[in-house]
Amino acid sequence: YSLVSPQFSNWFGFTEPEVDQMLEDFQQTHRRQEVQDWYNGYLFGNQVIFNPWSVLNFISRQPVIPIPYWVNTSSNDLIRELVMEGPSYLKESVERLLSGESVTVALKENISLRELKHSDQALWSLLTFSGYLKPLRFFEQDDVIYYELAIPNKEVHAFFRETVQSWLNQQIGSHPLQQLLKALLQGDLKTFGHYLQELVLGVLSYHDMAGDAPERVYHAFVLGLLVSLGSRYEVRSNRESGFGRYDLLLLPQDKTQSGFVFEFKKIDEEENETCETALQAALQQIQDKAYATELRQSGVEKILGIAVVVQGKKVRLKHLEL
Repeated sequence: YSLVSPQFSNWFGFTEPEVDQMLEDFQQTHRRQEVQDWYNGYLFGNQVIFNPWSVLNFISRQPVIPIPYWVNTSSNDLIRELVMEGPSYLKESVERLLSGESVTVALKENISLRELKHSDQALWSLLTFSGYLKPLRFFEQDDVIYYELAIPNKEVHAFFRETVQSWLNQQIGSHPLQQLLKALLQGDLKTFGHYLQELVLGVLSYHDMAGDAPERVYHAFVLGLLVSLGSRYEVRSNRESGFGRYDLLLLPQDKTQSGFVFEFKKIDEEENETCETALQAALQQIQDKAYATELRQSGVEKILGIAVVVQGKKVRLKHLEL
């Protein structure tokens, strides 16, 4: 039986009552929320399960702050390799997962290692059945069962974030990435746009832009670049705010710092749209749809709206204070 089956589901790890008892026995009940956020999140059948390896390490070591235990084992090498060497759309999916979104796929309970590099279904199944993703819900369509998958907890989130960061460092180096992020946080959007253009030219291919929605590729790419800000900003993607759904939002932990809202747009050449009119339209959409509402309600006062217009591998930015 796999973790999507209800049979024996409470034997795959620690249940909530078992964890509560352990925390009580070791005088750690005041850290219940930390354990929940970092090592819980799994659904085996209909049973909520904690990662037993991580919980035991946490309780025995009683660290000042929670840290990854299970995902730092050598058994993750295969997963890292598959994610880092996989196709671009896989990285895009991982980047969306990191921002709190989910992916919907069909799973295969019986997979072989030889399938992993050639079958998307086999790869998503491995990520799910080995604990890197959790099924939120499922539905049947055309006689196929589909599962909505998400990252289960902070421990696994840290693993994916570090994997994407490692891939970016291999592709572009850590210095250009740090310079790009520094420019953004300082509000120097001209420099930010310059570095973004350089990274696009160095990493993305024309094949990535060949689809009907190249702005989605840029959206996912920028989302991956911003993963490094995870300790200072909450990176959110495709969520409702105001009267619509923004593309990308950065919510600062320190509310005295700037918040950012991104809108990505391709130039509609059939409508004789120019780069400048596309930029203005994207900024107008940020204003008209009140995408800054979520940031304001969180107590952020300084907010920048950033329009990103794409045409092939060319990228242009324009911003305004909201």
